[in-house]
Amino acid sequence: MGRIKTLDEIKAMVRARTGKRNTFRHAKREDIESVLAGLTSKDPELWAQEWSRVAKPYEDQGDELEKTGKFDEARQAYLQAYAYYATGRYPTPHTPGKLECFHKSLQLYEKAGRYFSPPLERVEIASQIGKIPIYARVPKDGKPHAIVINFGGIDSFKAESYEYDEGLQRAGLASCAVDMPGVGECPIKASPSGAALFSGRSIIWRRAACRSQAHRDHGPQLRRLLGRQDGPRGSEPLARGSRLGRRHSLFFPGGLAARVDQRCELFDGPRHRPLPALRRG
Repeated sequence: MGRIKTLDEIKAMVRARTGKRNTFRHAKREDIESVLAGLTSKDPELWAQEWSRVAKPYEDQGDELEKTGKFDEARQAYLQAYAYYATGRYPTPHTPGKLECFHKSLQLYEKAGRYFSPPLERVEIASQIGKIPIYARVPKDGKPHAIVINFGGIDSFKAESYEYDEGLQRAGLASCAVDMPGVGECPIKASPSGAALFSGRSIIWRRAACRSQAHRDHGPQLRRLLGRQDGPRGSEPLARGSRLGRRHSLFFPGGLAARVDQRCELFDGPRHRPLPALRRG
């Protein structure tokens, strides 16, 4: 078990991750330094307060730009506000202030999503395990598209799939982002039964495929599951993994079989490298 970081070590970690990792990859250096100067303790409420402080001006700027019809600029301002609110809840929203940051981050991401191309759709899938919120983006060209179901890790929530989704859109694929069990808005806690999210008790992949209409023409072989974890570890209690390089076949209770291809040449998130053509089948 690792030891608890000191405040100075936390600040060093934030600086090291700025522009590179987690929600910090969207942060501006001057905003980071402003926040770190205000962090005089490891109080999680202070953490939430400081990140909210730098987020609010971008939120207000986005509202003003939207009113004047400057939608591209509004999208960028909303995304910047989202990034800081999301950092305010990082790594988990376990206090009132951090929970408020979490809710604000979703609100701002969905505001920005109105001006994505194609736009972001928030869809709540009804299932036996509860409502499953997903973020779907489907090309508006009237054609069938394969859809990628994308989920993150234990501290990465569905809105953080933005760069991945952008790459998928450039590759002609539809995208669906969902929180994994125990994370964000997922109705299932992290547990040995968490695989129900991907099983017959949950119709998430079928409903996601319906958003793209791909299943009607190309069948289940066009659906891909893109996990951002390195291989099947972390989900081994929930799935059996067959590993070849960084390609995996996962089999979940209830009948979902998915092919995961995590080779680095597929997509390198923050640098916006486009996906090459994927093999069907």
